[in-house]
Amino acid sequence: MALVVVCSLNGGCATYRSLDTATSDSPKVFSGTRMDIHAIRNDRVALLKFNAVPPKYPWIDLPFSFIADFFLLFVTVPPATQGGVFEP
Repeated sequence: MALVVVCSLNGGCATYRSLDTATSDSPKVFSGTRMDIHAIRNDRVALLKFNAVPPKYPWIDLPFSFIADFFLLFVTVPPATQGGVFEP
C-alpha cells in the first residue's frame, strides 16, 4: 500500500500506467522500469510501445517502479509468455 502511495505522489507510477494500458504487443515484464529508462534516454520510438504517458520525473520513479515490477513478476510473466493481455 505504501508503494502505491509513493508512486502516485511522484507524478505517476510507470508500472501502473504501463500495465493499465497494456495490449497484446506491449512490454509487460518490468514494464515500468523499462518505460522509465526509455523516458530518461528520451527514446520516443520505444515509448510508443507502452501506449501510456511516461511519468513526469522518471529518475524519481525508477527505483519505485523497479520494486513494484519485481513484486508483480508473478502477474506479468504469464501474459508475456503466453501472448495474452494483462487483465486486472
